[in-house]
Amino acid sequence: MVQALVEDPGLDIGLRVALLNALAETGLPSITPWLMGFLRESRWRHLLARVWEQIRTLPPFLMQWIDRLTGLSTVAQEDFSRMLLQRQAIAALGLLRDRRAIPLLVRILKNPQVHPSLRALVPDALTAIGETKVVPELLTLLRDRGTDSMIRERIALALGTIKATSATQALLELLRDPMEDPFIQARVALAIGLMRDPSVALELVPLLRQENLPVTARRAIADALGTLRNREVARSLIQLLPEERIPASVRQSIADAIGALGASELGDELLWLLRDERIDPHVRGAIALTLTTLRHRPAASEIISLLSDIRIDPSIRQSLAESLGSLWDPSLIAPLTRLAHEVTLEPAVRQAIVRTLGEHGGPEAFSA
Repeated sequence: MVQALVEDPGLDIGLRVALLNALAETGLPSITPWLMGFLRESRWRHLLARVWEQIRTLPPFLMQWIDRLTGLSTVAQEDFSRMLLQRQAIAALGLLRDRRAIPLLVRILKNPQVHPSLRALVPDALTAIGETKVVPELLTLLRDRGTDSMIRERIALALGTIKATSATQALLELLRDPMEDPFIQARVALAIGLMRDPSVALELVPLLRQENLPVTARRAIADALGTLRNREVARSLIQLLPEERIPASVRQSIADAIGALGASELGDELLWLLRDERIDPHVRGAIALTLTTLRHRPAASEIISLLSDIRIDPSIRQSLAESLGSLWDPSLIAPLTRLAHEVTLEPAVRQAIVRTLGEHGGPEAFSA
């Protein structure tokens, strides 16, 4: 009964989609063949759709005359509704985790005649099913620059989510390619991080220095290094922080990665870098945040001195003020109170200081 309602073109498409979702949430594998039926398109429907697209380029009076004779606009409208249902059907097949759907999903993914928005949903469905045998086919599409970028991004993330470590070397090749789309490289770096294979970290560090790689890709690589949790690379990363040839935004991400690695043994070296005014102010701000992440208490006074440094973005200084709680000591009350009264201080930074004083200083902070 419900299936018949979903297929009824006379019903509102929103209701039909909601009913399809409700069926999928039942988790009944018996509906898999029915869902797969939504994804099997006849050549006749594709031909009609292409014909209508050509007719729409004609003068309006001629288009309307042809439509009255053929009713093709109604077919086109139902095709749009059907595509919405197909999107939900792909997601539902992933939700059901029914391996019978895998061959059909792979055919859809590889078919350039299928709308990209539908194909881009397939990697997520395959991930939900947990299929790893399709990794070679996914890699083939990922390497093909003729594949829609949205699809390639979803494939990269799918490979990371299913922890397809057999694809690691292929992903590294994409990262090393200076001609590759930087947004694809960013997704590839994220995928490598999702695989949680610490041994890959040693191969990623040299890429941070690779000047022909886009900044977007290098920042994503730094983020992946933080995710991989291989503390062996922490000392190599700290050596990159003062390198002016590396863009400041990349070095900020490197500092964040050191914090994510929990490399507290590098606290004194980071503090030394924080004091070096030759280093870009924004990088110093990121180093300061890393020191609070690592709870390196000797850095507190240096961090307070940065709160009024107008060369550093106010949002970074606001975060620094809020993070001082992790280094809290009653001796911080007096200098923070003085800062809070500075008229030139940005309101957001001042408010962050007041919040920190309120949360950690107690009554003494407001009587100072």
